[in-house]
Amino acid sequence: MPLYNFVVLLLFTILGLAMILLFISGGIRHRKNPGAPVRVLGKPSIHPFFFYSSKIAFGLVLMLFLLKALMPGIGWVRVPYEMSWAGAFVMLAAVFFFIRAFIDLGPALLVGLPDFPTELRTHGIYALTRNPIYLAVYFFCLAACLYFPEPSTIALSIYVIYFHHRIILAEEKFLEERFGEKWLAYCKKVHRYLF
Repeated sequence: MPLYNFVVLLLFTILGLAMILLFISGGIRHRKNPGAPVRVLGKPSIHPFFFYSSKIAFGLVLMLFLLKALMPGIGWVRVPYEMSWAGAFVMLAAVFFFIRAFIDLGPALLVGLPDFPTELRTHGIYALTRNPIYLAVYFFCLAACLYFPEPSTIALSIYVIYFHHRIILAEEKFLEERFGEKWLAYCKKVHRYLF
C-alpha cells in the first residue's frame, strides 16, 4: 500500500477521533449547562430536499474517498502518484479547518439554522473565513476528486459544492437578520471563503 494511502487513512482516523471527542465534550458542556438545547439538526436554510441530499452526497464523497484509500486498486482512472499526494495534502487542510471550526464554534454547532439565541463567532478560525466548516467541505471534495477522480466522485462533489454554496447564501441572510450591523461589520473584515 502506498504511503499516501496511510496518510489519508491516518487523517480519516484523526478526523473520526476528533469528532468523537468533540461530541463527548459537547455532552459534558451540556451537563454543566442543563438548560442548553441538545440538538444536532436545526431548520434547513434551503429547500429540505436539497439541504439533506447535499449532506448525504457529502457523506458519499467521504465514503468513496475512504474506500479508495482502503482499496487502492479500485476505479477506472489510473491516478498519478503526484495527484494522490495532492489529494492527501488538500485533505490535511480540510481536516484542520473542520476540527478548528468545530472547536471554535463550540456548543452553537448545529446542522441548519438555530431557533435559539446564539452568539456571532468571530474569533479563531472565524477571523480567517466566515465559513470554515463549508470551506472544509469544499476541501474534502477537492481532495476526493484529486485522489479518486471517478465520474461518481466528481458529480457528487459538484452537487455538494453547488448546494452548500446556496446554503451559505441563505445562512448569511439569516445571520444578517439576526445580528444586523455586527454581521455587516464582520463581513467587511472577513471574506466568505479565504479571499
